Amino acid sequence: MRLPPTPCSTRLFFSAPISPNSWREGATRNAFANRAVVSILAGEPEYLAPLKDEAPTGWLVTGYPWSEIKTPAHDAFLKAYIDRFKESPNIGALNGYINTLVLAKAIENAGSTRADDLIKATEHLKVDTPVGSVAFRAIDHQSTMASISANSPCGTARA
Repeated sequence: MRLPPTPCSTRLFFSAPISPNSWREGATRNAFANRAVVSILAGEPEYLAPLKDEAPTGWLVTGYPWSEIKTPAHDAFLKAYIDRFKESPNIGALNGYINTLVLAKAIENAGSTRADDLIKATEHLKVDTPVGSVAFRAIDHQSTMASISANSPCGTARA
């Protein structure tokens, strides 16, 4: 995303998550005051949790709002995760679970764990996950997965 240059920018864009220390320093200096802020990944639980009540509001972020997703598949994942680990999941836990689902389906479709068989099995592979379907393209074996964007805070920041 390119924003037109201005002498005193009224917009900020971060292409990586902003750390809690950077947020606190910026807030102390009013760096975010009266500005529209877009921050990739800033809505992830692992970035919001350390900020607790200091989490920025009104930013446009991508994230994993685990407490906001209300589907049977996500409810089952969330319950199993919290029952086992006694804490809410972060994006790494969700991605690890999705990767496991994809790999299991690829092995099932391939009938083996040989690399060539798995590559072939991912062509047009579609797997239902707690956050929707993941689909693979035959041309490059890359998958597609939705990104969740919202105004921050995205979900409830819990440690």
